[in-house]
Amino acid sequence: MKIKNWIKPEIISQSAYKVKTLKYKIKLNQNENPFDISEDLKNQITNELKLSSWNRYPELTAQNLREEIARINGLEHGNIVVGKGSNEVLQAISVACLERGKSLLTLAPTFSIYQMLAEQHGADTNFCLLDKDFKLDQIELIRKAGKANLIILCNPNSPTATKIDKNNILDVITSTNGLVVIDEAYFEFCNESCIDLLYENKNLIITRTFSKIFGLAAFRGGYAMMSRSLAEQIQKCMLPFNMDLPTSIAMSTLINNPNIINKYTSEIIKLRDKLISDVNKIDGFEALSSCTNFFLVKSKICPKNLFNYLGERGILIRDVSNYPGCKDFVRISVGSTSENHELLEALKELQ
Repeated sequence: MKIKNWIKPEIISQSAYKVKTLKYKIKLNQNENPFDISEDLKNQITNELKLSSWNRYPELTAQNLREEIARINGLEHGNIVVGKGSNEVLQAISVACLERGKSLLTLAPTFSIYQMLAEQHGADTNFCLLDKDFKLDQIELIRKAGKANLIILCNPNSPTATKIDKNNILDVITSTNGLVVIDEAYFEFCNESCIDLLYENKNLIITRTFSKIFGLAAFRGGYAMMSRSLAEQIQKCMLPFNMDLPTSIAMSTLINNPNIINKYTSEIIKLRDKLISDVNKIDGFEALSSCTNFFLVKSKICPKNLFNYLGERGILIRDVSNYPGCKDFVRISVGSTSENHELLEALKELQ
């Protein structure tokens, strides 16, 4: 009995997605919102869930939720596809667009899921390498985009916490016959979106998540915005009834409480800027500027050793030294005031 008789070679040759983890008291490794949603909001969600029928399937394509998402973005529900996190929508896009003989273009370093999805469909992945300062070669990006079937750009980018100028993105969109996906998982922190480019560019998709600033990482909710004709095709690649009732209710509740999200964003940006400044006062560490809720730190200590050192103290960060151009770096998510303080005290011990 051989697995290879049943499973595609593209899957067998692929490594499973992993996040190195340890027992922790402070979690600064996955760019989550450090603040849990309030008890009042949790009660709103659970109360509505109690009043709902649990023995019935949810809506086939979550139309009510899509209408709410469309409303806050100035679109129509036919422009929206929702999924269990933006990853599920990205997976549907890859199912619709990629196969052997086609290619994905993305940045390096960037979110590794993009390459994983391409590999699963036998498609090639080409990269536009960021320079040593994590800046983009726009000319190279446009040149390579002209040959790609699918281009996925994380903007702002993870793990670099840098962003691509909107005019540069527009140049990419208009220079290719391929489909362009802008992953805006962190756009709230830089207050810039490509949503206005949707109206004139039918080859553009924008994905967003509720796992970051919305604080719903445990529920897994996300969505994509695109032309109606494109959404009809991508929706075919989503499983029916994919949005469970608890997630839909939680997403809807937060959509209707925008002031809370604005408060989270403002507070996290203040905490980020202070934390970056404080890290840079510690000998042996260089924290890079950021337009997200995380940042890269160049360490005098081997990233693997720094990960283990902090892990022993119950502080979990992300070792990104295996990413292209990140040999000496770790990535740190912004925590609460007390969490950031404990991190700083631990780093000071290494001076």
